[in-house]
Amino acid sequence: MLFFNIEYSGFDLQGNRYSLKSEEAYFDELNPEIVYMRIVNATFYFKDGTTLYVKADDGIYNNKTLDMDFSGMLKSS
Repeated sequence: MLFFNIEYSGFDLQGNRYSLKSEEAYFDELNPEIVYMRIVNATFYFKDGTTLYVKADDGIYNNKTLDMDFSGMLKSS
């Protein structure tokens, strides 16, 4: 099943805040904690005041371990 305009936000294991936004996403049927995303915008707010913006064509997010992987036309600032 395909989902549109999804957003995940929360805190990583070090207490830094993050936000993931995706135009399209679907769950892995065998491992529902794995989310495959297309057209991804991610923002990471680090405790030292640094903000990191990531734009990618594709992303994989594990909503249990909080692992993230981005690929395709990756841009960060």
